Amino acid sequence: MKEKPLHPFVIYIKRLLNERGISYADLSEMAGVSLGTIKHVMCGNQCMTLSVRDSLCHALNVTPLDAFLYELPDRLDPANPASLAKLIADLNKEQRYALAGLILTMASSNTNQ
Repeated sequence: MKEKPLHPFVIYIKRLLNERGISYADLSEMAGVSLGTIKHVMCGNQCMTLSVRDSLCHALNVTPLDAFLYELPDRLDPANPASLAKLIADLNKEQRYALAGLILTMASSNTNQ
């Protein structure tokens, strides 16, 4: 049976936990999410709800956009402008909305200066 690919946000959370030395049990306590839910989400057996995502973000002091930005240096070659176009083309709908929101926020802050 073919394994389902993990959502990029789940991969990001798993990397953070590994880098910070945080166990699933620790995350469960920090986020107020049951250990069973954490385990099921992290192995891909259960979809993450927005509520769970927000609880994990709050507990780890990150945002959903951080998952996208975390991989950016590995996927972007500043010497090759086509790599930016490829990166944008590969974004899923949620990531495109997050990027658009970031651009709008940056544009708004520039006009307010």
